[in-house]
Amino acid sequence: MKKESIILNIYPLNKNSLILVSFDELKFPSDTDFGSIQVLDNNNNRLLFDLIDIKNSVKKFSYKENTKENHLAMIINRDNVKYIRVQYSLGSRLVKKVNPRKTISMEDDKNLVLSTANTSIKFEKKGYSIEKINIKNQEYGPLHLAASGGAIFSQKDAEQVKFSIISDSNILKIIKIEGKLKVEGDMSKKQGYLPFEMKYFFWSSDAKNMMSKVEIELKYDQATDLDGNKAGYLDPSLWYRLENFNKKLFANSSIINKTDKSKIATLKQPFYSYFNDNKAMFALCPHLALPNDGIHIEKGENFFGASWHSMSNPGKPYWAADKIEITGKPQGFFPAHSLRAYWKMGIYFGEKNNIEDIARVFSYPPKIRSILHLSSEEVSNAYITRWKGNKKMALNAITDDAKINDYLYRAKGKIPRWVQIAISTRNKF
Repeated sequence: MKKESIILNIYPLNKNSLILVSFDELKFPSDTDFGSIQVLDNNNNRLLFDLIDIKNSVKKFSYKENTKENHLAMIINRDNVKYIRVQYSLGSRLVKKVNPRKTISMEDDKNLVLSTANTSIKFEKKGYSIEKINIKNQEYGPLHLAASGGAIFSQKDAEQVKFSIISDSNILKIIKIEGKLKVEGDMSKKQGYLPFEMKYFFWSSDAKNMMSKVEIELKYDQATDLDGNKAGYLDPSLWYRLENFNKKLFANSSIINKTDKSKIATLKQPFYSYFNDNKAMFALCPHLALPNDGIHIEKGENFFGASWHSMSNPGKPYWAADKIEITGKPQGFFPAHSLRAYWKMGIYFGEKNNIEDIARVFSYPPKIRSILHLSSEEVSNAYITRWKGNKKMALNAITDDAKINDYLYRAKGKIPRWVQIAISTRNKF
């Protein structure tokens, strides 16, 4: 039986990180014995991994035609991992896949609950917000999206909510929530509904504490008014926030801006905000906010959380304003400059830990530098970092001059000449 391995050079790699790579990227041969797969680090220590499918667990362990739906999930539970080796055998006789030990559980009777030994996350089933967080017998929450145009509207009251479980493997749970937030009140020039999509990833490396990543997409281009007609833009204040909060909050802040009712901290790397409650700890680590108006944590009277604020008129971001021109508002530019806004945040639920170690997992997400197939014999599908779709070559040019005109081009339907050249080059090859 022929044996092969795939080397994944990954950087930077942090303890407790989750790595999710598609079969399409790894290019497993068609006769791969999925039951023979082992995943090891550069010191030959076995890593916790599972084969997952976005619709269901891979049951027959066969190489499906639609490989983009299949993934190999790995948890790095130690430091100083430089590369990962995926070992497997080729052959027509398949070995039964051995499921990894379960580190995180999902229960779905009256409520959807995710749990480990020390933590549990309970979703309410109307707007599918996180209703209750229990960490070592201490309760917190709810944790959810909120919008305000003068009147607050919570995710638990969201309209047209759709819910789906993408993955329920032994080591990784992926949940997707879609819905609409209502925007109303005298502080919003327009009122209506703002569609959103949230995708949660939950995992645990020790079966006690829990890590999570949440990706939030705000679909301004699909916003409607209260009658269902397409709206040019909606300009609410938006938060992803933990309610009933009255603890002392710690944040890795570079700038703090005070308003009448809250305090906004712009975070610096590694991005984090957290509180300790005896031995329990909750940390929120936003690592992406686009359109980029800084990465903020806002502490209000009864909540704290990541904030994306919008203004009805273009103006200077508050961190760029001098003392005379300071607006007193934690705002950037209004959403009409971008068709959509994206947030990515890491969340830690568990016992007290080193906050910088936790924040590094989310602030410096792993990147796959190259993928190399190795074998003692001739390798059937050797390649190094092929472009998706098996194109022979790709040129990817990215610029970031920190100017808002990048978004203006998109909003007005114009694409700069240099972008047109880059796109056509990628398509050609």
